[in-house]
Amino acid sequence: MRSAGLILSILLMASNSWAQQVAMGVSPGFLVAHRADLKNIETHMMGFEFQYEQRSNADWAAYYKEPIWGLGLSYFHFGGEHTKGAISAQANLQMSLAKMGRSTLKFRLGPGVGYVLKVFDPFENRRNQAIGSHWNAFMQTAFLMEHPVKKGNINYGIGISHFSNAAFKMPNLGYNLPSFFFRYSYPLGQEPNEGKTAKPQPIKSKFEPNSHYSAALIYGRKERNFANPVGFNNKGVQLRWLRQYSFIAAWRIGMDAVLDKTYKYSENNQVDLGSISLGDQLEIGIAAGHEWAVGELRFLIEAGAYLNRPADLKKPLYQRMGFNYNLTDNWALMGNLKFHRGVADYLETGIIYQWKK
Repeated sequence: MRSAGLILSILLMASNSWAQQVAMGVSPGFLVAHRADLKNIETHMMGFEFQYEQRSNADWAAYYKEPIWGLGLSYFHFGGEHTKGAISAQANLQMSLAKMGRSTLKFRLGPGVGYVLKVFDPFENRRNQAIGSHWNAFMQTAFLMEHPVKKGNINYGIGISHFSNAAFKMPNLGYNLPSFFFRYSYPLGQEPNEGKTAKPQPIKSKFEPNSHYSAALIYGRKERNFANPVGFNNKGVQLRWLRQYSFIAAWRIGMDAVLDKTYKYSENNQVDLGSISLGDQLEIGIAAGHEWAVGELRFLIEAGAYLNRPADLKKPLYQRMGFNYNLTDNWALMGNLKFHRGVADYLETGIIYQWKK
């Protein structure tokens, strides 16, 4: 086994790294109402962040543009009476997109975990119908322009932060926080070679494209019925064919089969869940997408279409994004969000077995 777990791997992936720095920033923006029934919580917000960052010198870094790992904490203050604020802890990866004179355009992606301070309560906070749980998944993306100054760098740009519990607990419309970013990063010590960057070199190997397969057992839990929440345990399988065309990238295509009792429940919320037949809960779909490797971590996105739905409860097309983590050459863990046009269905967790053709 290569690591004790996903979180530990994120911390250790920077161990073969240098160019350490700390960064502090603010992100003024908005808590936006992405549905009409959320207008009452729409408000200005202010975010504050502190990050520890390292430029990676690992093998995989040679295939990305000057990647920088970061681990950080953020606090978001909401001005509304029914929302209060939220805290997040996240890991993120920054990659350079283009040089513009002395400045560099960068893309930052950061998953993590968040804690919302004030959530929906049927007696004390009925007007916040966006989030029903304190603990949530957190995701942040941003485009940042980095400009060097006498000591360190300044960053400015735009991005969006998102809190959601992936339909694990009702309600789950989520918080969307578009904002501006203003950051300052300060180096810790001197980089190697008297401050001159020694870029990692690509792995010297006669790489040849290869194909492999994977089969996964998946599990996801979600709630339905806003007034009287009922929990559902979804179970299923995923089969994938992957075409790896570089050290860090692969195409994915395959099938999904999932048992979901919410189809029948949406038609009759008094139904005995144990009496629902296989045909009334089986959904089958085909999906295709792409994945990128960062060490043993795989970031993936997919789009799918249902071949069979017991009812029209869900949109005919679905999407998926998330992470798989390789434990060994054959075994991996899954943590993916399945959604329909931005609305979360549930969080897929599971175990994957993979083998080469």
